[in-house]
Amino acid sequence: MLLLLGCNVGEVWATTQWKEEDYLLVLSSISFDDPWKRFCEPIRTAFEPEGLKVKFDELLIPTLHTEAQIDSLQQRLLATYPHPPRTVVFIGDPGWIACAPLFRQEWKGVPVVLGFSQEIIPRKIEDLLAKTALTPENSMPIYEFNQGLNVAVVKYPYYVRETLRLMMRLMPKMHKLAFISDNRYISEVLRERIRRICSEEFPSLVLEQLTTEKYSTVDLLQKLASYDDSVGVLYFSWYMHVQNQTNSYLVDNIRKVISGFAQTPVFTLLDLDASLGLMSGGYYVDYPTIGERVVEILRKLLNHVPASEIPVSMEGLAHPYLNCANLQRLHIDPVRYPQDAVLYMAPLSFYERYKAALWSVGVFIFVGFVAMFSLVRIRRRARKYAQRYIRLVDNMPLLYVRKEILHDEYGEVVDAVVASVNRAFEDTFRCKREQVLGKRVRELIKEGYPLDWLISAGIHKEITRISFTHPQSGALCHYDLIPFVSEQSGVELFCVDRSRVAQAEEKLASLQLLNQRIIDSIYEPVCLINREGVFEQVLNHPADHSLFADNESVVGTSIRRFIDTDTEFNEHLSYIRMVIDTRTSYHFLHRIHDREGNEQYCLSVRMLYFDPQCIIAFIQNITEIDYERQKNEHYRQFLNSVLDNIPIPISVKDAVSGQYQLQNKAHIRLFGEKFGHVIGGELPYAVELGKMDLQTLQEGGATRIVSMQQPDRELALLVHKKLVYSPHGQNWLVSSAVDITEVQQGKKILSEINNRYVMVLRSIKLIPYTVDLLNHRVDFDFSYIAPADYTGSSHIVWVDAELLDHIYSEDRCKVQKSIEELTEGKVNKIREEFRIKGYYGYEGWGEAFAMVGARDESGVPTLLVGAYMRINERKQIEQDLIEAKSLFKNIIYNHFSISEIKAKYIIFSEHTTFRS
Repeated sequence: MLLLLGCNVGEVWATTQWKEEDYLLVLSSISFDDPWKRFCEPIRTAFEPEGLKVKFDELLIPTLHTEAQIDSLQQRLLATYPHPPRTVVFIGDPGWIACAPLFRQEWKGVPVVLGFSQEIIPRKIEDLLAKTALTPENSMPIYEFNQGLNVAVVKYPYYVRETLRLMMRLMPKMHKLAFISDNRYISEVLRERIRRICSEEFPSLVLEQLTTEKYSTVDLLQKLASYDDSVGVLYFSWYMHVQNQTNSYLVDNIRKVISGFAQTPVFTLLDLDASLGLMSGGYYVDYPTIGERVVEILRKLLNHVPASEIPVSMEGLAHPYLNCANLQRLHIDPVRYPQDAVLYMAPLSFYERYKAALWSVGVFIFVGFVAMFSLVRIRRRARKYAQRYIRLVDNMPLLYVRKEILHDEYGEVVDAVVASVNRAFEDTFRCKREQVLGKRVRELIKEGYPLDWLISAGIHKEITRISFTHPQSGALCHYDLIPFVSEQSGVELFCVDRSRVAQAEEKLASLQLLNQRIIDSIYEPVCLINREGVFEQVLNHPADHSLFADNESVVGTSIRRFIDTDTEFNEHLSYIRMVIDTRTSYHFLHRIHDREGNEQYCLSVRMLYFDPQCIIAFIQNITEIDYERQKNEHYRQFLNSVLDNIPIPISVKDAVSGQYQLQNKAHIRLFGEKFGHVIGGELPYAVELGKMDLQTLQEGGATRIVSMQQPDRELALLVHKKLVYSPHGQNWLVSSAVDITEVQQGKKILSEINNRYVMVLRSIKLIPYTVDLLNHRVDFDFSYIAPADYTGSSHIVWVDAELLDHIYSEDRCKVQKSIEELTEGKVNKIREEFRIKGYYGYEGWGEAFAMVGARDESGVPTLLVGAYMRINERKQIEQDLIEAKSLFKNIIYNHFSISEIKAKYIIFSEHTTFRS
């Protein structure tokens, strides 16, 4: 008992250690055709009995031609499997190269079992899509590609050399090799590998490439039919794109018929199950062995063993596999078979051919002798068995009657005579057997025994149940009849009491009626669906006719009519079969789209176990509910995004507990994520905010300026405003804060800059001015000139024509020309010297600088900014220099001759750096 209990506990633990959302995902680079099913079966049988769901998905990499399609494939996987799998199995290098980015981001850390065949892979995805030949520059080792990922690898290499040696051993006349392949990436890699191996190790072989790019399927079959035994055919794959399917799949059609057209053995690099006779043989590792190895690695990864500790080992498991029927048909001598070859359909020996017949004849003779010797003993024991049978019948709880049937002259049953009864009959009818034995049934009926059923019972097959009133208690009794016709006029009746069963059936019928009424009261459709996805029955008459306008039209149809793709249909079938197999319930959402791809319905489906063949499905149309949910979710995301992007810190806090209910990003950046309770806090600003909370609760609102000093931050000056909000009897403090630290600092910095600017302007006596080109106004600001220099108005505004009147006529044209060049964009800035007359009694020289200060939308200048400076002193110095120079020349020419001046000039030039 303890052992059985331990086994049951272990079984329950094994089946409940996985969560409902846990699953194992197997991804194929192409498709799960017949050969790969033998690889996947060990995975399914190993984990599904333990409660871990196994899902399969086809990537169809050869149909992808752009990086956008690769991105679309990754997004499809994320949408199909929103919950990351426990572990993933990849079949084929291309699928792993295309999906590896998922395991660096969204599915990071998910363990992967990678089945690969090549040590070197393309460095970029575009080389994979373009099927570019691999070179040291555009390739990389797969182990380098897998760095940083939790990947365990299972290598199933293609044994090209061993297969060629096997072919040449079986076909001594072979001098030509025909290699059949398609336009996939791996086919291109293998073609290059076979070319290199043939040129290096088999130079006598003539290599002919038969590819889908050069030959159609018909041309290929005609080509194969023309070969003789001097040509060895090596098949890899022949995948063609099927155009007449809704979804594009790569289907291998040719491998099933290729041996029927070829007049020479066809060998393969893949495990195509030699027992089926599709190929003559090959050298490879069979798929069930690879699948068992994958199961071992999966168990280690699921037990959290790091992938780096799992070695890669598939060497030594490859064997030559031969189909003897194919080779014998093509006259290949069995003597040439390798000793270690695995043979299928080998010729049977005489014993193996007729083993069943020989054993049958021997058993028949043995049984005959045993029967002859046992016949006497059987007859002796028959009497004892008859006596035991009588005692058994007499003591059994079943009611027993043996009767002799009486017929009239027409052969009709008219009466019956009671020949034997048991104790149960006596107890039921309250009589002794002597009172009924030898009497006719009609006489017994007249005596008050309810035996009217006994006349016809056992004669008419339709009489299988009887009912009568108990002679003593008056209760209604129900019996099932089991008749045995022993001879022409004798019938033995065994009556099984089913009174309690009948009562239980009546109660069950009432319960079923009650259940049916409950189901009929359900608003949504309740359907019975079998494990093939066909509607068996609609159990109620739903008031919601949005899905099934006519319930009868749904019965007998498949759920495929409500599903868009075959992949989704297969996934829904797996849900149905999971509920049937595990006898659990399952709930999922399904969206129905119209022909344009728009969502038509959103269904909530709850599936319950009914029997080993069917499930009960409760289908609820939640389109409006889901639409409202999505709309509310969009509103919530919109409000959250608006709140998070408001630069003002905003928070909502429970006034009782002091816990924050809501904070935006600005509030978290200001106070930190761990800033929780502030009432009664130790920091000064926390105490100040706590007092402010109390004031807000008392007065309904409060506003304060608070200085805050946090570690690694400068002193901040904040304006806090708080209000009390009371939804549904709760008191929430809604607060917002404005950081005015930068504003105060900016005012201070601007004040300092303005003071320095004023000091500079006053020190160099510059007069700033602006020229409004639209209104023809000039504004001079004299406020920066020292009072000793100027005591007039601080601002003078002139019309530009009025300003030009104050410029001497000799300089006026020059100034106007410079302004025109600046406004036309010929120069970036101007600098002019000119003479001024007659404003506030000032006359003299001035120097002005100007540049464009503003432009309109079309780039035309609208404002000039500049500065004006008096240069009378500088002009006076320049005039004095000119006069001094003229005086110096007159002195020189009056005291020296021309030759003396030249000589002195030369001497002066040699001793100075000046030039005249």
